[in-house]
Amino acid sequence: AMHTRILGIAVLLGVAVSCAQAACTPLTIDSFTTLNKNNLGGWVSDDGSCASFVVNNNKLKIKSKGTGSYWYESGLCAAGNNNAVAAGWAGLSFTVTSKEGPVSLSVNLQTNSVASCTTYTSSYVSVYVAQGTTQVTLPFSSFPSAFLSNIVALSFESMSVTTTYPIAFGSLSFYCANGTATSTTTAAGPTTKTTSTSTAAGPTTCDLTVEDFNDPQRLLFLGYNAMSPPAASSDDGTMATFMVDYNRTLTFKPKTNSYYYTNLNCKKVSSKYAGVVFRITMPGEVIVTLEYSTSSGCSSISSADVSLNSQLGVPFNTMTRVTIPWSAWTNAGTIFVNSIVFSPTAKSPHTLGPIRLYCAGSTFPGAAKLPSATAAAGIPFPTPYPVSTAGRFLIDKFTSSTANALGAGHASSDPTLLKPTYNTAAKTMTISFPTATYESSDGQWYSPTSNSVCTDLSKYASSYLHVKIASLPAGQDFAVGFEQAPSTCVSTANPNPEGFGEVQASRYLTGTDIYVPMSHFNITLQRTGAFLLKSFRSWSSVTFSIVEIVNSVPSGVIVPDQLSQLPLIFKCTVPNTIAFGIDDGNPNLASTVMDILRSENVKATFFVLGFPLTDFSTNLATVYKGALAEGHQIAFHSYTHPYFSSVSDADLDWQIENGISAVQNLIGVTPTYFRPPFGNVDPRLRQRLADRGIKNIMWSIDVQDWKWGTSNTPEKQLTAFNTTFRSGGSIVVMHYLYDSTVSYLRTFIRTAKAAGRKIVRVDQCLGDPNAPPIQ
Repeated sequence: AMHTRILGIAVLLGVAVSCAQAACTPLTIDSFTTLNKNNLGGWVSDDGSCASFVVNNNKLKIKSKGTGSYWYESGLCAAGNNNAVAAGWAGLSFTVTSKEGPVSLSVNLQTNSVASCTTYTSSYVSVYVAQGTTQVTLPFSSFPSAFLSNIVALSFESMSVTTTYPIAFGSLSFYCANGTATSTTTAAGPTTKTTSTSTAAGPTTCDLTVEDFNDPQRLLFLGYNAMSPPAASSDDGTMATFMVDYNRTLTFKPKTNSYYYTNLNCKKVSSKYAGVVFRITMPGEVIVTLEYSTSSGCSSISSADVSLNSQLGVPFNTMTRVTIPWSAWTNAGTIFVNSIVFSPTAKSPHTLGPIRLYCAGSTFPGAAKLPSATAAAGIPFPTPYPVSTAGRFLIDKFTSSTANALGAGHASSDPTLLKPTYNTAAKTMTISFPTATYESSDGQWYSPTSNSVCTDLSKYASSYLHVKIASLPAGQDFAVGFEQAPSTCVSTANPNPEGFGEVQASRYLTGTDIYVPMSHFNITLQRTGAFLLKSFRSWSSVTFSIVEIVNSVPSGVIVPDQLSQLPLIFKCTVPNTIAFGIDDGNPNLASTVMDILRSENVKATFFVLGFPLTDFSTNLATVYKGALAEGHQIAFHSYTHPYFSSVSDADLDWQIENGISAVQNLIGVTPTYFRPPFGNVDPRLRQRLADRGIKNIMWSIDVQDWKWGTSNTPEKQLTAFNTTFRSGGSIVVMHYLYDSTVSYLRTFIRTAKAAGRKIVRVDQCLGDPNAPPIQ
């Protein structure tokens, strides 16, 4: 097979295919509405080469393992849509979305010089696009060896490794000469015209790849990096082990005085680039040295160091993106970089991801960013964050086992799950986990901000929460947050609380101190409720020594960017409505539930688990298709019903993606509403849902079927419904797990009708403009 690899994407070359035909109609190859089948009826697959491969929201979402990952589109030849010359198509068009940074991949146009659909010749184009969403247009002139009168198939290969977010492909088509798509970028990075190629290697964006760790031979045997022209890159034999793997990473195990460097050949960077970005996992301190000059030619070299662990103070036990501006090393106005050197101190294995220079204006959500240096000696990293004048607000200093510093009672939500132990002499509190099970992640410790339901903390809007940790075991993580008190500020209101704002502690941790801007909690500060510790990731005990709000953060503290987070929804917003949110249950009772809803002429929202849908013996896919056809709302409820706070990042993503995919592929609708199993949420889950625009639905009416459904007093489900309904609840949580619960459903419905409430779907009760009108 012929392999034409064209590195980089820069300018639009002339289109080789003539489009002088009378008419040219673009061909949609795949709009990504169905997994494994494109618009031409052809097979679409990754053959199991990717970590995940799902269709969601008209996007094919792939988590790549690296060089060996690929996916392909067939059916062009068999469908008779294979002659680009006759049809007048000018090239290939698709979108690529990446949240983790630039993406590289190879596009393989498979063609044949004769009319055959069984053999082909490959022609490759290497594509590199920026972080965000980019419209890629590849004229057929990019594939000079292709036989355009007989296109057999397409494949997408050698994709960048993804660790957190999938790469999303959309709108795959052949376009006409007069219909070239315009590139757009909706996230970080400049607008990019992704068209044909030139011989210059590198991305079309301002960002510059120094080393992508994509070619083991280039680095390990030739000693070059990915720059053009290449520059020296090596450990000079100082490491115990030094290898490039297939995940585009460099893994090394240091010895004493080990280092790794990559040269930039005295490249002038200050006029175009703002700093360096890379990913790293490290068990100890790593010194990053910039060797630079202030004049061209680099006849005189200066060097400056930054210390990642001590200056950032964030855990590096997983791959962490780090950005370092030039100003962290030097205040020189003009900089020519000769090399970047990494000097590890620990002798355990380290992993280093691709190294790039980034442009001014580039953003890297969630990255650990070193602040600028200062010319003043002895103060290498001053506080660059706003300073409040509100003063200190002390919440808890643990001098009492029953009350906090404000005289309000602090306690655990469930001491069997999360147990606080107070050492009033040492002024500490230790949280332990008696049962040490996944359910323990559902435990919370709260400390009210006053003896009132609502506390007005609006004067502290520019201040910082400070939590001091006396003892934090390795691997432990948790969430800190504040409750949102009800709008009436009455303790008997329902719901109470109305929600809570929270952040992941590890992102804000410097040493043993957590500093969080109050603005990051996304609550109305005029109605602040209790301070919370929740969503602990392991069952190792943690000791705390103070909780307070302060004016500023100390020098050296890094405050990360605020991540997206939508509110938790507990109640309807459309007056006089109530919505039944029904979670999965016993498949044998599903048809009975549908019969009751049908006979009562009401619509509900079903929160569907993905895994039971895939078991066709349950018949749930058919039941829910019927429910959808009858006007009920289909939402999702994860794939296998985990405690989300206790799962890893990878498992969390897997639950979301597979839950959505199962509903989409087996019921035929893309869910935009979600209910967390057990009501268990943490900041990681909330961020991922917010990034997808998915609403997180809780409840304010609980029939407590989980408690009373199989008890000797199942009628207490009626009491539970009536109590929470009459106190103002409007979104129901129930399951069809038990005969007793299903038998009471009609009574629940008629109780709501008798009170004059309109029974609608959850999206309708929230006034969603995409919901059907309320009848």
